[in-house]
Amino acid sequence: MNWSIKSTLPPTITKDRHQHIIDLLIKSRGLTTKSAIKDFLGPSHPRDLSLKDVGLQPSALKAAATRINQAITTGQTIVVYGDYDADGISATAILWLTLHALGAKAYPFIPDRQRHGYGLSLKGIQEILDSSPSKPYCLTPKSSLIITVDNGIVAHEAATFIKDQGFDLIITDHHQPSDTLPPADVLVHSTQICGAGVAWFLSRQLLESSSAKLSADSLLDLVAIGTIADLMPMIGVNRALAKHGLVTLSKSQRPGLLALKTEAGITDQHLSAYHVGFIIGPRINAMGRLEHGMDALRLLCTTNSQKATDLAQLLGDTNRSRQDLTSEMTDMADQIYRSIPGATDNKIIIIDHQEFHEGVIGLIAGKLTETYSKPSIVISRGEEVSKASARSIKDVNIIELIRTAQSHLINAGGHPGAAGFTIQTSKIDIFRQTLITTANTTIDPSLLQPSLEIDCQVDLSDLDLDLYDRLQTFEPFGIGNPRPVFATTAQITELRTVGRDYQHLKLKLTPFKGQSLKGQHQSTSKQNIDAIGFNLAAANQGLKPGDITNLAFKLDKNEWNGHTNAQLIINDITKKR
Repeated sequence: MNWSIKSTLPPTITKDRHQHIIDLLIKSRGLTTKSAIKDFLGPSHPRDLSLKDVGLQPSALKAAATRINQAITTGQTIVVYGDYDADGISATAILWLTLHALGAKAYPFIPDRQRHGYGLSLKGIQEILDSSPSKPYCLTPKSSLIITVDNGIVAHEAATFIKDQGFDLIITDHHQPSDTLPPADVLVHSTQICGAGVAWFLSRQLLESSSAKLSADSLLDLVAIGTIADLMPMIGVNRALAKHGLVTLSKSQRPGLLALKTEAGITDQHLSAYHVGFIIGPRINAMGRLEHGMDALRLLCTTNSQKATDLAQLLGDTNRSRQDLTSEMTDMADQIYRSIPGATDNKIIIIDHQEFHEGVIGLIAGKLTETYSKPSIVISRGEEVSKASARSIKDVNIIELIRTAQSHLINAGGHPGAAGFTIQTSKIDIFRQTLITTANTTIDPSLLQPSLEIDCQVDLSDLDLDLYDRLQTFEPFGIGNPRPVFATTAQITELRTVGRDYQHLKLKLTPFKGQSLKGQHQSTSKQNIDAIGFNLAAANQGLKPGDITNLAFKLDKNEWNGHTNAQLIINDITKKR
């Protein structure tokens, strides 16, 4: 793997080296003015953000709020049509809780991935319209309102059907629109924030002029879940939403979130982007992938502690099943890819199989992209219609690439980094040929080289809990603000493999008293530090105690048996030649 080292902390700097490291990290993030640095380290509270700041049109928010208030005043039925991922579930919860607090006759609807497909669909709308008076949905034209959250901006057919039936429709979404917009009474749209963020600003608009006891600030925990789980860039307004939302999430007394933390074994008082991205978010997503997202919504909205406990257990169990299925399907996908003649020469991976579960094809695509540094599309092959999910690499806009073959698809939507589409099964081969040709022609081969950006080269003696604590001011980490990666040269004093299958590399390191990566002399400090390389044991079988190594890593802390120590999480390690 190629390393790109942005900066080096010289050993000649002897005073407050940690502050110098922080200054280098700030500079590497393009923060050059005092105001930019201040806004990054202490972003504005979301309540102080203007609609212009987040790319929303004030006229659209005002029109949506007016129509919603009219529906509340006249007792009209409101259906909040959500989505089955963590962003969509959070967005649905935000708007439904707001409408409930305002006294609306409101009902949430979460589509089923297999029965209804993604987003606002004819099948989903038909199920709502077919509801009998004894069921929650009992809609009549001109006296009912449908509001989408986190979907709808490309749902031309379903939106047209809704309007033809005489219903009012408000679309709130953040996905990339197509060339034409769907018919709707109001479009509340911005690509700058996630679906939960858009729903929150609509809720803020509704609550500002009401006497409801619910405050918009109290809903920021759900905004944080949607923002982080949907991989929004952790800069600008999204950083503000996530950072302040994590504070609310850490203090949240929602029975569902408290139960979910207990089930997942989260004991930290202050939650980070890691907790949302790798523990909470996946559990919410798992329901929409394998079961039904409605139970995840119930978890976020329930006020009953026992129900919350039961639902949290269900989410945890489902997520463990999702993990097993993903691992099995990823191995299968990798074998299929490597068995296709000439496939490894192409600049994009496109594979399909009837056994691929559509609930995990996005995760499979992500694993393939991570392994091969190429955009990946995984298709769950059906008898007549197939569903696909795509993941991409930096600087390759996957939804734009997919739309170059739009004529072969039923529909497509998504973001530059992740997308999905449906396709007639009979057209998979022509779509594959078309997109591979386009990708091979347009993608710069340099983008496909696995590389690792190093923020700063440091001395091993710089790494301690004080530096770790200072780095936490850069939280929340994510796209646009990744967790800092450092590099150093060190000597292995102890080495062993750990884990159920001994797949992890566990090291103890000491500073190297020679020449470092760029030729500077390393410290003569006697400090030792622990390091762990997850899934690196097989790739580094030649390493042994006494070896001098170059390491790329993230600084972490390890709490075990009453002791807290700094440790390194290894990204890459090579023996120094």
